[in-house]
Amino acid sequence: MSMRAAVPREYTDHDCAPERRGTLLGPAVFPDATIEQLFLTEFRRSGAKFARLAFLAGAGTALSFSLLMTAVPERYFDQHERQFIRFALVAVLTIAALIVALCPRFVARHYVLAVGAPAALACLTVAGLGFLPVEVDLPRSGRMTVAMCLTCYLVYGFARLPPGAVAAVCSLASIVAIAASIASGDDYPHALAIYLAVTNLSGWILAVQIEKRERDVFGTTLALTRGRAQLELSAQASAEANAAKSHVLAAVSHDLRQPLASISLYLLALRAATGQGGCVTAGTVSQIGECVAAMTDNLSRLSNIAELRDRREFFPIEAVDLRLLLRRLASVYVGQASIAGVRLVVAVPAPGKLVVQSNGARLWEVLSNLASNAVKFRHGARAAWVLVRATRIGDDLRIAILDNGIGIDSSFHRRVFDEYFQVGNRQRDRAGGYGLGLPIVRETVSRLPGHRLRMRSRAGQGSRFDVFVPGASKQHGPSARAGQEDDGTKHEGAGAAPEGAGWLGEGAGMPLRLS
Repeated sequence: MSMRAAVPREYTDHDCAPERRGTLLGPAVFPDATIEQLFLTEFRRSGAKFARLAFLAGAGTALSFSLLMTAVPERYFDQHERQFIRFALVAVLTIAALIVALCPRFVARHYVLAVGAPAALACLTVAGLGFLPVEVDLPRSGRMTVAMCLTCYLVYGFARLPPGAVAAVCSLASIVAIAASIASGDDYPHALAIYLAVTNLSGWILAVQIEKRERDVFGTTLALTRGRAQLELSAQASAEANAAKSHVLAAVSHDLRQPLASISLYLLALRAATGQGGCVTAGTVSQIGECVAAMTDNLSRLSNIAELRDRREFFPIEAVDLRLLLRRLASVYVGQASIAGVRLVVAVPAPGKLVVQSNGARLWEVLSNLASNAVKFRHGARAAWVLVRATRIGDDLRIAILDNGIGIDSSFHRRVFDEYFQVGNRQRDRAGGYGLGLPIVRETVSRLPGHRLRMRSRAGQGSRFDVFVPGASKQHGPSARAGQEDDGTKHEGAGAAPEGAGWLGEGAGMPLRLS
């Protein structure tokens, strides 16, 4: 597993740095548990290589000393017990080195056992040899000092075990060695104690500093990895922004060029008519007016989006009775729905039953855009319907706009909120709109405090948009049960609420990130 893939992008520089500076008492740890575990995995993976070298070095030293003692005449000493222990230690350390080399997964899962157990056995074995009779007429304390110092340094510097555990093992082995020196009547047990005390202190400092340095390097590497990922995301976002800008410019150019070309043709017709002494027809003037209105509407919507994006603060909110907005919605769009052959049903609550904290003008802009799209993009192969209703969800209210129209394929769920993006309207037919309605909805909702937008849609089956609005602190009527329509709700429009919403029911949809 690579470090880059293992570190989530949301981690901050603080997560990738130790929560405190290391001291002689122990190295600092990472504040995030996942980062700490990742460090230990990497630290022990590199430590396994050093541990293998330490085991081989210890096995080689024990084997060399055993062979050296074999050359000493037996009349000077009885070497059988010590030789047996040395060869057994050689075997144990060699097996430990093979396990570390051949079973990396086992060692990674049980590092303290796989490395710590052989290291502790080696320390205690070397110390325990002091209780056996000497082999030759040489100072025991000198040989014990060299053997114990070498063993402890290998464990402190190569094992990559927790410094506290290493110190405990080496200190215990040192105590055993000093006790053996005293029990055997050595001449200089106090000197041995001093040497081993210095060895353990310096070894402890060495182990702490090694781990501290590795943690610093690891934290720096994580920060660099995170920075590189952020740079790649920024580059990708810049590329997407450039592509979106090109798309918007092309769409704006097309949408403005169309009515301008038509105006040019109508002006030519006017010149011809006036040059021939004819009169200007009302139809020609009306058509020019329609072209100018189309250009004005397009530019007005662009200005609206720019204004929303430049706005830094939230819109002011107040208590708004949804009855007024929903009745207006039914009145405005019932005619358009009738012409399009769509059955529009708006569930209008009784006065004061559903009061929200919102901005009336901006919430109307959101609902009217969503309702207009629902009516506009009907499915021609079946009886079309649009349902608008409001229900209480805890302290919030949910305004749902459902339809059984053409729907939106899941691959376009994010892109439909981009300016001028339209599914299936490559010819930029004005009858299909400009592709600015949903971007306006997104930007408006993002600047209404406590408001959220959620979309569910399937190609060929229909769409559902949920606008979540915070409820007013003081209701003007009795509250309803959560998730149910209030008593007194009336369905305005073409008949009762349509049946067969199916998958457009109460399930979770795609929450939209509004930023």
